[in-house]
Amino acid sequence: MNTKEFIIRQTLSANTAYIKDVKEFTFAHIDELLNTKGAEYSNETNRFENFLDAGRMENIPPEHALWFMMLKHWVSIHKFVFELVTPTRRSLEKWNEKIDDIITYLILLKAMIRRRTHIEQVVDAGQYSAGPDCDEKEEKPARVHGGGAGDPFKEGEITPDSEPRGYLSTAEKEKVPGPKDPPNNHGGSFA
Repeated sequence: MNTKEFIIRQTLSANTAYIKDVKEFTFAHIDELLNTKGAEYSNETNRFENFLDAGRMENIPPEHALWFMMLKHWVSIHKFVFELVTPTRRSLEKWNEKIDDIITYLILLKAMIRRRTHIEQVVDAGQYSAGPDCDEKEEKPARVHGGGAGDPFKEGEITPDSEPRGYLSTAEKEKVPGPKDPPNNHGGSFA
């Protein structure tokens, strides 16, 4: 161990105020990333659009597509960490970029899992209707109410007169998709 590494290991510390500053800086940057990258890679009606498209292209669920897109940042971070004890060093800017990208992907994954869970609950409760492309028509389709204030993904009431959120086709009603069996028709219908 060289002298510099010895000193770092003996003096590396952070108080609560320092951690709070890093958190606030990070969260501000994450907000910016979600807005700029969201505008670049998706649309206003469905922030998961690129993950859905990539999933359809590779015949995998959108969560898998997100994971593989995020994985490149994890690989970079892994390299960065092991380079810390070598002469090769990455700039603080590069560290921030990769870590913030991972946090952004994790927020999107959390939102996606919450939406998936809610949709699964709707399907399991039998509160769904056939889509407009389906031959089978129901008298009064059930609609999913989106949730409470401040948390758009919070589970809400499911009633026939709630605000429409999306319909399931007959094929989707018959079979909830598994990891290698994505639905053929979910192009933004649950956004």
